[in-house]
Amino acid sequence: MDPKSLWSTWKGKVMRPSIAPDLKFGPEDQQSAYDELGANCGPGALAGVCGITPRQAIALMPEFHRRKATTETMISAVLTSLGRRWKIKDAGLVRYGICRVQWDGPWMRDPDPYEKLRHSHWVGICRTDSEEAVFDINAIGQGGWLPFGEWSCYLAPWLLEGFEPQATGGWAFSEGFEISLPLDA
Repeated sequence: MDPKSLWSTWKGKVMRPSIAPDLKFGPEDQQSAYDELGANCGPGALAGVCGITPRQAIALMPEFHRRKATTETMISAVLTSLGRRWKIKDAGLVRYGICRVQWDGPWMRDPDPYEKLRHSHWVGICRTDSEEAVFDINAIGQGGWLPFGEWSCYLAPWLLEGFEPQATGGWAFSEGFEISLPLDA
């Protein structure tokens, strides 16, 4: 599915949460990192919430070249190497950080515990008293950050339809890495 089919005509609210760093990359940078290195949602989420580029995120994850997927161990290693203070939390309690979105589908009943992870997606999260937003690399053409309601009502269903045809339509945040604020501390 061509992301431009929906997102080039997006008329929803675009935002960058006040506590999020400025992005160090744009759509062209992401596309070339994807074409050359396979930069997908994991490096994208790390880049968006940490103020680095997807290429920099991949450079800090040597295993990514082999796997073409991002694990919890890789995320923790990147955050640590960047000097960020972080902790694993229930995804629903993460104020600022990275969370896994678990898409619902037949893989949830598979006896292989890793099968469900093949049907998941990493995003950035920001929840403050005045803002609730999701950073999704698939929305980089609009700055990456979307209000949570617009992400859940429009982008998540679009991703499911285009990339997870066996999905039931349901999803949940399953793991979360909370990054301590301020980001430069």
